[in-house]
Amino acid sequence: MVIAGLGPTGLVLAHILGKRGHQVLVLEREPVFYGNARAVYTDDECMRIFQSIDMAEELQKDMLLDTPVQLVRPDGTVIAQYKPLKRPFGWSVVNFYYQPYLETSLTNALAKYANVQILRGRELINFSQDADSVTVIHQATQVYRFSDETDVKTEVQGDNDVQQVTARYLVGADGGRSTVRAKLGIEMSGKNFPEPWLVVDLKQKDRNKGLRHLPYFNFVVDPDLPVVSCVQPDGFHRFEFMLKKGQTKEYMEQSETVRMLLSKFVNPDDFEVKRKLVYTFNALVANQWRDKRVFLAGDAAHMTPQFMGQGASSGIRDAANLGWKLSAVLNGQAGEKLLYSYESERHDHAKAMIQGSVLLKDLVSMTNPLIGKIRDGVIKG
Repeated sequence: MVIAGLGPTGLVLAHILGKRGHQVLVLEREPVFYGNARAVYTDDECMRIFQSIDMAEELQKDMLLDTPVQLVRPDGTVIAQYKPLKRPFGWSVVNFYYQPYLETSLTNALAKYANVQILRGRELINFSQDADSVTVIHQATQVYRFSDETDVKTEVQGDNDVQQVTARYLVGADGGRSTVRAKLGIEMSGKNFPEPWLVVDLKQKDRNKGLRHLPYFNFVVDPDLPVVSCVQPDGFHRFEFMLKKGQTKEYMEQSETVRMLLSKFVNPDDFEVKRKLVYTFNALVANQWRDKRVFLAGDAAHMTPQFMGQGASSGIRDAANLGWKLSAVLNGQAGEKLLYSYESERHDHAKAMIQGSVLLKDLVSMTNPLIGKIRDGVIKG
């Protein structure tokens, strides 16, 4: 079994298959851990999935639990608050995490499985399949990124060291720019959103200064400047600012601009800027999630706007759904037909999460003051 990609989706899938005793090879194109936060939230259903791989309690040590989620005005007054009190699945409904901690814990825990091998700095470049197997060709990663506040630095390797391996199945959990999906020629349907946002990831210099007045996840519904203020554990925090028309990526990523925007909420001198990046987001679903012995999962299969925190969570659900089915087929406990249910069961749920995220995006990023007042009245009523 080969998995391309060592993000949350690939990690959970490797755990599921490793725990069941299958031989698993994971190819990860980044030679070292990337180290920047992208996803920040997971829910109680995903905590149940982590529980199934004996990781929930370990991961929850580095999470903020039951954090209220609010819609607030620019002056901080609360329009609406969601405070999760019940735990119908036995775990907190709202869990904020720092992705490097989560991925590091999941990766380190794979060491207990002698049947799981991780090859870092190896990129899948091609594959072929027949009725019984998939042959995967991989090489030393030629161009890769490394952790940097603007997310753009790359280095080029020398010798490419091409190798191949044969497996029963291949899962492409290799992200939104999936090589596996591209090699299969599978298109994605949906929408690319033109509105750019600036994301700024921070780390407190002194744990006693800077964030005590921001204990919530806030959507700041300011018609002049919609903002997302996201708590994270261990003194990390994220702000996202929606760009106005005419504001360029270069202007927004300037240190002076970042400082000016942050100063509306915190003292910038109390923080180290870990990352500042202008991005746009997508609401896309792959037109096909399987081609014979090759599957897509996570962002390779669907790309979700960040507003509901369901991008990584949807990938974790993919892994849970696909993992036990692959195991049953590999063990001879079920026939190949079982694998057809993966896409039919996951597609509509992933699409619903995307639609919900787009709806929330529209709700919190209104720039028309009159429509914003109507929204506030409806929500408060």
